[in-house]
Amino acid sequence: MRSRNGILHDCIGYFDTVTKKILQEKQWFEYVREGYIMAFQIIRKDITKVSADAIVNTANPKPEYAGGTDYAIYMAAGADELLEERKKIGDIEMGQAAATPAFALNARYIIHTVGPSWVDGNHGEREAVRSCYENSLKLAMELGCESIAFPLIATGVYGFPKADALQIAVSVFSAFLAEKDMLITLVVFDEASFPGKKRSWKILWMRG
Repeated sequence: MRSRNGILHDCIGYFDTVTKKILQEKQWFEYVREGYIMAFQIIRKDITKVSADAIVNTANPKPEYAGGTDYAIYMAAGADELLEERKKIGDIEMGQAAATPAFALNARYIIHTVGPSWVDGNHGEREAVRSCYENSLKLAMELGCESIAFPLIATGVYGFPKADALQIAVSVFSAFLAEKDMLITLVVFDEASFPGKKRSWKILWMRG
């Protein structure tokens, strides 16, 4: 049987190819092959309506909420209760993650992670977004989560390019799933992030 690293290399190559096709041809593909099971999925939906053990919030570094995903999550969870819990954490450094209860969301936890504001790609923005995904997954494992839902981190008011964010997310998820088990959902909201008529894209993974 082929090694996990060999399988991972092939899968990342496949994902990179599909990502390019998505961006070039404005359509989604579903890869199905015997012996593979779904490891993560990309869906177009309001993240506050998703059910998962943990829902990830693109958070403000300070214990307050503003626009975009952050605002939507606070409103859906219960802003007053969530803000009180968020204040107990204090400031969160860029790329780091911290958890609160999920309150009215259909989840156990909200994982708050702070993405970068896009400048020009030469100020560590990509590395920071990668850290957001990696540290959120690490925290979810520590909390005993079996499923997690991510937004496309920092692509809203922070202006991170959606194509770059998608590629980073797929890369981090692939590396994580080579070693660990968790159902990961990447939730995108608008047509620009998720082009075409399909509302979901399932990524399949061979278990060694």
